[in-house]
Amino acid sequence: MLTLQLPNYAEQQLAQLALSAGQSANDYATQTLLSHLASQQKHTLISPPKKRQMGTLRGKISVPDNFDELFEHEIAELFTGEE
Repeated sequence: MLTLQLPNYAEQQLAQLALSAGQSANDYATQTLLSHLASQQKHTLISPPKKRQMGTLRGKISVPDNFDELFEHEIAELFTGEE
């Protein structure tokens, strides 16, 4: 649950608005915030994720055949703490 600390003037205005709506201040604030969030979600445009183009580095780089074995001892030492 979210608790907000409002200044006195804001708390008084909220109480007046809630009274005019026939609700408690807590219910009025909750309803107002939820309706505002719902309206914001309707207007928020989310662009679709960009498609990733595969193969853009093909022929530009080379990976050695023993790639998995490169620096294996040094990497193991980093995990075990041994030197």
